[in-house]
Amino acid sequence: MSKQIRHGFFIVCNIQLESSHNPVNSLKPMPVMSSQRTQLFALGLLGTAVALGAFGAHIIKDLVTPERIDTWHTAARYQFWHGLALLILAEHQIRAPKTMALKTCARLFLAGTLVFSLSLYALCLTDISTLGAITPVGGVLMLSGWLYWFMTVLKQTKYDNR
Repeated sequence: MSKQIRHGFFIVCNIQLESSHNPVNSLKPMPVMSSQRTQLFALGLLGTAVALGAFGAHIIKDLVTPERIDTWHTAARYQFWHGLALLILAEHQIRAPKTMALKTCARLFLAGTLVFSLSLYALCLTDISTLGAITPVGGVLMLSGWLYWFMTVLKQTKYDNR
């Protein structure tokens, strides 16, 4: 493997080479900019929520039942609101970049939103009703994110009031 390809592999894998003499013994993690990553995911969710909401309102409204359109809009709404929550979390991560709790909240929101909304979009497009059984898993993940964020703020408030 050439030196250039090997170096690119380590960058993609979030690993930085300290020296080129012995790359295996000199691996160290690169700094992760989690607030920027959270912002990117948030903006991705927000943009696609708007696009998918418009898609549901203008393109598939005549192709599916009114109940499925309502389901589609529910998916887009939850995706949008949790995209906003991720954007707020990203701002908090800038202020407290070492806080693992905020990263955990962001992961729960992202995973929950993807499972919840994607299962509902797929349900609407395919009319496979068993996909609706997956949706509550996403809902639980999203609720877990809110609960975890609440507990984090509560714990910090107690710590600050000492």
